[in-house]
Amino acid sequence: MAEEVYVCEWARRGPADRAVMFLTCPANKHVNAFDCFCALKASVQRSLEHRFDLWIQEVNNRILHHGFNHPYADCHVFKKDQLRLYGFKCHPKHDPRFRVCVLVIASRKKRDETDLRILDRINDLLKATPVREAVDRLFAGEGTKR
Repeated sequence: MAEEVYVCEWARRGPADRAVMFLTCPANKHVNAFDCFCALKASVQRSLEHRFDLWIQEVNNRILHHGFNHPYADCHVFKKDQLRLYGFKCHPKHDPRFRVCVLVIASRKKRDETDLRILDRINDLLKATPVREAVDRLFAGEGTKR
C-alpha cells in the first residue's frame, strides 16, 4: 500500500488574510480536487477562480460558494454548474489570523442534498496530522506555488 503523502498547492492567495489551496495525495483516491481542476477547460477554471476570489474577499453568494452548519462548519464548497469542489477552512499555525480554504474533493452533484459522506471525509482529513502539516509547510513557504 502506498504511503499517503499530502502536499498543498496555492490556488489563489488574497492580498490580506485569506487564501485558497489544493490538497494533493496520489495515494488517496478521494483527494481529487486538484487533478479535476487541472483537467477543466480554462474558461471553467477562471470561473472557479472568480468564486475563490469571492470567498477571499468575504463576499457571500450561496449560489456560487458556501459553508455548512455544525458538524460541518469547517467545510466549504465552490460550485460551477454540477461540479462541486469541497474543502475545509482552517488557520495555519504560522499565522492564526490567516484563514485558508483547502480544496480536497471534486464531485458532480447528482441530487439536491449534499452527500454527507464527502463532508465526513473532509472533516476526517482536517483532523489528520499529515494534512495539517502539509498546510503549514505551504504557508511557511516550503511548498509549490501556483
